[in-house]
Amino acid sequence: MKEVIKTIAIVILAGVAIFYGVKFNKVNSRMDVLNSKDSLQSIQVNKFDHRVHDLELMFEGRGKHIRNFQGKLKDFDQKLDETYNQFNNKVDSIDYVFQAFRSQTETALDGLKKSQTELNDRIYEVRKDARDQYQDLRQLLRRTSRKVQSLESDFEELQKQIDKLTSEKE
Repeated sequence: MKEVIKTIAIVILAGVAIFYGVKFNKVNSRMDVLNSKDSLQSIQVNKFDHRVHDLELMFEGRGKHIRNFQGKLKDFDQKLDETYNQFNNKVDSIDYVFQAFRSQTETALDGLKKSQTELNDRIYEVRKDARDQYQDLRQLLRRTSRKVQSLESDFEELQKQIDKLTSEKE
């Protein structure tokens, strides 16, 4: 029986050894896969590192351009501010000139309105005087016409009397 136990123990040991051998092979194959993936990852990481390094170099070169652009942008902003200030000054001076012109124009218009009012009043007075003189002349003309008619009638009567007298004397 010792022999059977030894045999069973050897069979069990052999089974365990085979089992661990198979597991060890699976682990080794899995490790080979992982090692190959790791090397692939290492290559990809190295490529990524090179790309990052290239990008850093590009950004360093671009940083110079960005600083130049920022300097030019600052200069442009200063010129824009100067132009804005000059434009504001010109607008203010034009506004001042316009206000002066407006004041002069309003003064001149007020003077013209005053002159127009005075002229209208004077025209009204002249018209009234002319109308009064016209009425006076019409009255004078009527009176003169009446006097002329009266004189004509008197003259005719005188003429008749003279004719009568002259005809009596003859």
